[in-house]
Amino acid sequence: MSRYRAVFFDLDGTLVDERAGVRTARAAAAEALRALGYDVPDEVFNAAVQLVVDRTFARHGGQWPGIWSREALMADVLRALGLHIAPAARIADAYAAARIEHLALMPGARQTLALLSRRVPVGLISNGSGTEQRAKLRRGGLDGYFRALTISGDLGVAKPAPAIFRAALRSLGVCSGEAVHVGNNFEQDVAGALGVEMGAIWLNVNGEGAARSDCHATAVVRSLDELPALLALGA
Repeated sequence: MSRYRAVFFDLDGTLVDERAGVRTARAAAAEALRALGYDVPDEVFNAAVQLVVDRTFARHGGQWPGIWSREALMADVLRALGLHIAPAARIADAYAAARIEHLALMPGARQTLALLSRRVPVGLISNGSGTEQRAKLRRGGLDGYFRALTISGDLGVAKPAPAIFRAALRSLGVCSGEAVHVGNNFEQDVAGALGVEMGAIWLNVNGEGAARSDCHATAVVRSLDELPALLALGA
């Protein structure tokens, strides 16, 4: 029998392939900009986006910020192109729509959620926009498996801050020792969960950094398919 009464999941990179549709989305955003009369080729727009993304990672210690606005990001892209930021919201909408349209699930995501949700309450702890994260869940057909969604854009606090994990625990009415969090980002998901004495499972698909000495996760898995047996929550 499992020691856990609730299982929480990260979204991007854990249930959803965050790399899927990036190129298509950037092309859609560039096309939306051209439709407004700005003659910006795809390659120029893409270079500006990459510059802003790289700067954002650098400012946040190599991690993507948990609280951010895609509109603000696109405003920075427009500034990098030497353009007025007025179209930022429209460009951001075009980008987000294309990303969601071309969304891809991580292998085993739907099957694992379907199985686990029949056994225990399942919750989400995700950094990002509440609107976008909910749209991803709907598009991927995952929304019906979650009892509660805890999203940084709604809460105003992001992983790895303890407050977002504590809010998630309250949402399902469980104590920290009764819950486990599954995620692909060591600092945000594993360290964050362990910081509030939750269980933690690191989804390390590519085996990156698997030998790191600070890995005290409950377990390290390479696939979501490994979770039901690991948690003793099989069919």
